[in-house]
Amino acid sequence: MTGAALRTFVARSRSVVESALPAVRPATRTWLVDPFLETLGWDVHADSCTAETTVDETALEYVFTVDGVPALLVAVEPATETLQKDRARSLLEAMAWSGIDRALYTNGRQFLFLAGTATGAGTIDRLACSLDDLLTHEESIDHFTRAAVGQRLDPTSRQAVARQLALERPQLIDEIVATLTDATGEAASAAALESATARFVDQLLVSFGSDDGMQLPGDAPDVHEDVSLQFTESTTDETAVGSDGATAEDVGERKGSDTEPAPTSDSGPNTERETASVPDDGVDHRDSVGDEGEVAHGTGEMPVSEDAADGDDNTDATTDTTDDAATDSYVVRFFNDRGSIGAIGHSHSQEALVQATEYLFERGLSGISVPWSPADVDPEQGTDTGHSSNGAPSDSTNSSTPSTTILNDTPHTADGTPMAEPRQLSNGLYLETAGTLDVHGTRVEALTKRAGLRAMLTGAWKTESE
Repeated sequence: MTGAALRTFVARSRSVVESALPAVRPATRTWLVDPFLETLGWDVHADSCTAETTVDETALEYVFTVDGVPALLVAVEPATETLQKDRARSLLEAMAWSGIDRALYTNGRQFLFLAGTATGAGTIDRLACSLDDLLTHEESIDHFTRAAVGQRLDPTSRQAVARQLALERPQLIDEIVATLTDATGEAASAAALESATARFVDQLLVSFGSDDGMQLPGDAPDVHEDVSLQFTESTTDETAVGSDGATAEDVGERKGSDTEPAPTSDSGPNTERETASVPDDGVDHRDSVGDEGEVAHGTGEMPVSEDAADGDDNTDATTDTTDDAATDSYVVRFFNDRGSIGAIGHSHSQEALVQATEYLFERGLSGISVPWSPADVDPEQGTDTGHSSNGAPSDSTNSSTPSTTILNDTPHTADGTPMAEPRQLSNGLYLETAGTLDVHGTRVEALTKRAGLRAMLTGAWKTESE
């Protein structure tokens, strides 16, 4: 991509926006998005482009491949609408699940570039800018060209296989189920076969792509900046992209100092030069990313996440254990009956347990009764005993043994014995975090089961168990 080509695109698109703003998605693609992609070297009419598809149940306008390897995800909104937080969050989840490390979300006027780095930490950097600001960020945008993306891909790598599995997952499941149904002659068992096949394909995908976990910056001194794979709540939920490309956060949530930029590698956008601090004065929380006139200041350069900025209160909460010598992240991927719904991870298994518990309390664990132990999980997801975590009493007493109590409303076990290493969660309950790596993993699995979900432990969990 040349600067002249980008300038031509910006000038042409500005005239389109000023004369007749496309009101529907197809027109936005034709007049604004497709020309931009072509400027980057992507051909929307080539066989290497799949239109109107899904990855990890995230609807996408385009998925581009290079030498058969999925390389770029593109989501589009009509030019008359703003970029939505929920869809941006889903796009991040799709990146994390598939390992596809380049994505673009745009309405032709506002652009959100998402890029995973090659540092081994899998950090996702973000660049938010308006149409008029594209020229300012030419060097960063160059990392999204077909030529630049293609240079980073190895079609023979395990990660390339994972990307292909993620893109073709629905078709693979259908084909395998059809083959099994034909072989067994048991059409009535198709639903059970489909569920088992989906789990099998997901396990393959995780196995091939386990080295590509996405995470937040991991070298800062507080617990939240070490948290990886917190896609569904932390990466975009607190961030709004203004019409001038600026990014700001909720009023009243800011600390007294600017946020340091996230570390990246040379393979990602040049954030060392282009990452700017997030200004202190923010905007109201909205359900969109990029409301017109929302921000009148800032640069819109790849800011670190809200979690990375708001971790001051928890700086002293990180506790190293001898189980956590590995530098890889302890990754927990969560599944419901339809497939993956997100994941968390941390460089310490103890903190991974804490973050997994916080995640689960937002997805089915809220009705848990305390004091609670893994022994309280009914094989068929029966109800717990004790009293509800929301304060409502129940009709029976908890029957778990004191030594296995891991959740309570005080830092004590069921018989009043103090917990060895209690951590207070955001909802006020206390979690027992003492124990070995295996103990932490077992607790994660038990809590996930209680929430009605399935957990897959990967990354350092698997490495240290070998």
